[in-house]
This record gives sequence, structure tokens and C-alpha cells, in this order.
Amino acid sequence: MTLYHSYRPITLDQFYGNEGTLHALRVILSRPKEKDEIPHAFLLTGKRGTGKTSLARVIADMLHCTPANLEELDPGMDRSLEHIRSVVQRNTEYPPMFGKVQVVIIDEAHQLRDDAQNALLKSLEETPPHLYWILATTNPSKIIPALKSRCTIFDMEQLHPQETESLLEAVLKSEKVTDFPHEVIKAIALKSEGSPRDALVMLDKVIDIPGDASVLLKALGDVVPEGDLPAAIDLARALFSNDWNATKTCLTEMYAAPAWKEEMATQAVFTVIGYMTKVLLTEKSMDKARHASRVIRFFRDLPYGPNKAYLTQACFAILDPK
Repeated sequence: MTLYHSYRPITLDQFYGNEGTLHALRVILSRPKEKDEIPHAFLLTGKRGTGKTSLARVIADMLHCTPANLEELDPGMDRSLEHIRSVVQRNTEYPPMFGKVQVVIIDEAHQLRDDAQNALLKSLEETPPHLYWILATTNPSKIIPALKSRCTIFDMEQLHPQETESLLEAVLKSEKVTDFPHEVIKAIALKSEGSPRDALVMLDKVIDIPGDASVLLKALGDVVPEGDLPAAIDLARALFSNDWNATKTCLTEMYAAPAWKEEMATQAVFTVIGYMTKVLLTEKSMDKARHASRVIRFFRDLPYGPNKAYLTQACFAILDPK
């Protein structure tokens, strides 16, 4: 079995990141069902690979839905109005023979045609006590407003690189892998772009390969020169922490690496900009978001093909309070 399937979350505690969403779900799902205080329609949004379908199954489990009473639909296979009408009919008119709860998960719900989405509206307005709908989508803008307004919406954000690293380290520990290069963990965390699924797929690709970090990075198909990517990630973190001493250390170590070439400064710039862009899209603190935006502006305005002098000066200017 692949790592992705082996370590797919089956409880809320097994997810990484998204603390706000998970806390809100714990509160909502702890309400007594007898008083009908739990929403009967959930809409889970987020980029691909962020855990929406896994979360939908966990919600179904927390609603005490048995596997026999759980139906999962993929609108990519049948988006027709007739198909959705039949799903609505059999789940609303006929309560489960065993158990008290019926759950329907619709993955990639934005692929439903508008008439099929409209067919869901009446059921979501007058949902019978036994039935819960969970819709998941990577494109909430294609969910019609009337349907969206009848759902309780939860967004699954992409993981920060540090959260992805924590996930990978936990998996490696569970797999009893003790000598896996930390720079490869950092490379996977950045390359997976906040997707725990992609991170585990990448780890699965290299976890059994013998060799040092350079061998594993090549196996990942990484386009970054050897030794450059991990140092650039550390540099981005130091800049985000507003720590000049840590930034100086990162720059010194990067320049001293045997594989360092002046053209690697360009890759470092792009890595930092990519890191800060992810921060800007996910950070809730306005002060931290402004700082990330400031870093992007400084690095974006560097001349094409920057060398280490330009890179060092930009880092100092970002952190210089004067």
C-alpha cells in the first residue's frame, strides 16, 4: 500500500495544519444530533490534494454513518440531471435500513451542471433528519450561489512548508527510517506546494532509494541545483522571521557550498518569492502578510540574473529598520 493511502487521515487529530477549520468542525460535530443542531450540508473547498475527500469521510464517520450508508459520487463520471435526481430521490425518500444516518459525498461538485446543482437545492432546503450532504470542490466559484448559501463552508488551506515537514518526519518515524536526509524533506515540502497528498507521493518515490541527499534529489526530478534548494528555503524562513543573524548564516552557508555558482542566486530569488507568495495566500496576520509582501517586492525588483552581491544587499535592505 502506498504511503498516501497508509497515512490518509481517519480522525481530525491526524490532519496537519488547518487548525481553525478542524476546531470549528469539532465544535459543530459535538452538538447533539437529536436536537438537529448539526448542519445537513457541508461544502469543503481547497486546492487539489489538501485533504477535502479525506475530511469528508471523517465527518461522515463522526456523524456515525456506517460504510453501508455512505455514498460517494464523482460528478466527473455522470454529471446529468437525471443521475442527481435519482440520488436525491433514493436518499431522501428511503431512510437507511440499518443505522440512523445516511451521508452522500459529492467530490468535485463544481463539475455538476447547473441544472443538476439546482436539483440538489430542494433536498438541501428540506433535508430529512437522517440525511447529510458533503460537497467537496477545488473551484467554489462554479457552485451556484443558491446552493452555496445552503451549505456550511469550510476551506482546507495548503500546508505551510513547516507543517509538511512535520508530516513527513512523522511518517518517516512510523516507517522506522532514521537516516533520511533533512534537506530532502525540505525539498519535498517546498515542491509539494502545500499538498500533503503530493508530499507523501514524492516521499514514497524516494524513501527506499539508497544514497545521499544528492541522489534522492535527482530521483525527485528536482530542477534546483544540488544543495541550493534547502538553503534557499532556510533563507526564506529567516527573512520571514525578520532575523538578520539567521539570514546572514543562511547566505554564508549557501555561498560556501561546493556546488554554489553565481547563477544559483536566481533560483534562490525564485524560491524565496515562491515561499512568500504561499505565506501571503495563507497567513492570517496582516503584519506578517505585509512583511511577506515587502520581501516579494524587494526580490521582484532585483535585476535579471542577480549575483550574490545583489542578493545579499536585498536581504539586508528588507530587514534594515532604517
